[in-house]
Amino acid sequence: INSGLANLQGTISAQRDDKKLRGELFITRRSPIRLLPQTSLFTVLGDISTTAAGGNVFWRAAPRLDLWFTAALQDAREDIGYSGSLRGTLRLDDEGRGALTGELRRQDVADLGWTGLRAAAELPLHPKVDLAPEFELIIPDDPSEAPGKVWPWGRVALQYRPSESWKIAAAGEASSNQYQRYDVRALARVSYEAKWPK
Repeated sequence: INSGLANLQGTISAQRDDKKLRGELFITRRSPIRLLPQTSLFTVLGDISTTAAGGNVFWRAAPRLDLWFTAALQDAREDIGYSGSLRGTLRLDDEGRGALTGELRRQDVADLGWTGLRAAAELPLHPKVDLAPEFELIIPDDPSEAPGKVWPWGRVALQYRPSESWKIAAAGEASSNQYQRYDVRALARVSYEAKWPK
């Protein structure tokens, strides 16, 4: 339906022996519309084909706290711009089951200037039940032609595992963006994974 290059990436990185600090330089050519589902506003607003060059730094600031900083120059529609983000994830236990994530993102390229905030959580309510709320808030540089001055997006997902093979999940999503004052969606899924004998 939409054939073409989805993602091309080259990187070089270095890290400390204890793996608590890692740096990376990258260059990418990507088309998000061929690569990512258009659910999150970060995905939708970043949905332009770009060539980017930049770097990111990963830092394990504490045993359960990871921080990422990314900055890049971007070329889109014959316009040079920039993007950057700061993201932190706090794991709720040593095994990594459950986490809190916060992110600040800035993009200004090809007449698409915006600042975004994101908060997400993975919460193990029970050994068989997980709750995953996620919220984004976009503040556009020029909201004059949009329905609102800020664009929120939120989703809540719940997953239940009655056994190792069965999973039952449901999610609700609501958003407002530059094209629609509100958009509400819901999804439910039941899946079964067969265990074949070795």
